[in-house]
Amino acid sequence: MGSSTQTLIFPLTNRSVRQVFDYETDTVAFRLMYDSGARIPVWCSDVEFFLKAFPEAKKAEITAKVTGFGKEAETASVYIIPKYTLND
Repeated sequence: MGSSTQTLIFPLTNRSVRQVFDYETDTVAFRLMYDSGARIPVWCSDVEFFLKAFPEAKKAEITAKVTGFGKEAETASVYIIPKYTLND
């Protein structure tokens, strides 16, 4: 894999008491919550939108068992985002 990197800047929004960020590019806009207690980041939307937001993401050849969403454990695909940075 190459060494291409992209810095993602997520400005905090004052519309929430949680760590909520607004993210916007020319092609996508969304809000996300940073869960500092999560073991892995989880994307709760469709794959097409995820790949539009993170076009350099690559699907890994593994899956992960995800829990904590009020349902039984689910098997999810794993994608690797080459690099992202959260700043204050």
